[in-house]
Amino acid sequence: MSSRRWSRRLCLALLCLPRLVTAQTEMARLTARADSLATLWREANAVADLVDSLAHRPAPVRLDTMRIGGLSIIATNPPIYLRAAADSAWRVLDAFYGTAAAELAERPYRIAGLDSGQTSTEAAGQWGHQVPRNLPLDLLTRFLIGSARIGDPDPPLRAWLGDVVRPALDTSTDLTDVYTTLVTSPFSVAHDCFLGDVDGCRSALNLDAGPGALLRRYRTPEDRRLLMRLVQSHFYDAAGKAGASACLDGADAACIELLQTLPFAALAPPLPLGARQTLIQLAVRSGGREGYQRLTGSTGHSMSERLSLTAAVPADSLIQRWWTQVIRHRPEPVAVPFGVVSAGLGWILIFGLCGLGSSRWRVG
Repeated sequence: MSSRRWSRRLCLALLCLPRLVTAQTEMARLTARADSLATLWREANAVADLVDSLAHRPAPVRLDTMRIGGLSIIATNPPIYLRAAADSAWRVLDAFYGTAAAELAERPYRIAGLDSGQTSTEAAGQWGHQVPRNLPLDLLTRFLIGSARIGDPDPPLRAWLGDVVRPALDTSTDLTDVYTTLVTSPFSVAHDCFLGDVDGCRSALNLDAGPGALLRRYRTPEDRRLLMRLVQSHFYDAAGKAGASACLDGADAACIELLQTLPFAALAPPLPLGARQTLIQLAVRSGGREGYQRLTGSTGHSMSERLSLTAAVPADSLIQRWWTQVIRHRPEPVAVPFGVVSAGLGWILIFGLCGLGSSRWRVG
């Protein structure tokens, strides 16, 4: 009985064995299929991320590289008049800097043109200059001239000039501004310069050096009191405040003593820094193609000597030329129409007649 039961069980097992093998094979196939699907899912996600990234990435920047005269320009969406403006700017820069202008080729402009309504480009962090694409030719030319850099000036030159040495497309406006300042400056040394006093112009342009420069620049007690009003905030201690008060009350010795304690550069100049720019531009132009080189190579000399070396003429002669140019650029008088003058005189006459009828003018 027992042996028969075991025989049945063995037969049943032999009958089920193929099905077990088939089930294990199917399980292995399904597992491999699942792994394959997981790999495909990861790859699909990676492709989707890439597509999304490309969709949000800015379009590649198209660059135009130009060499115009001695200027190197790298531009994207270049301004319409860029080539013409660069050609005009190069002629001005080459004439002013002379042989030193060759350095400009090593310092390329990076310019991005802005279309109408644009305030910045996608490449804002990569571009030094962003300008409207339709900027007029003359403004773009001035921009290129003003943006040119040939190294930094040495510290004494920067302290005197307050800026880099740069050419100008047209100096007429600057010289007219200097003329106006000579007439309107509250300091007497500027008035002396206006009248043709070369020493007055030298002092007004801050070309004096050494002991006595303060008194040559601010010549009268009125000048020094005016200056004290402008700088009295520099004095914080009781002694300084007392000295400033005494100066403003008319004690000129107190003015001189206190003003000499301040750095000369802290004192308000009789003429603005723009006047010095016009003088140094004249010196460089007068010195020819090597003028700028002589200016940068004369560190260690006084500013008066450096200007003389740059222009290859005595400093007084250069100042006289500068004064002549300034006087020639007197502002044009404003013409008042005859009708306006007539109307003004008519109203004066009417008010005068009305005044005569007033009781103030009656006798008795």
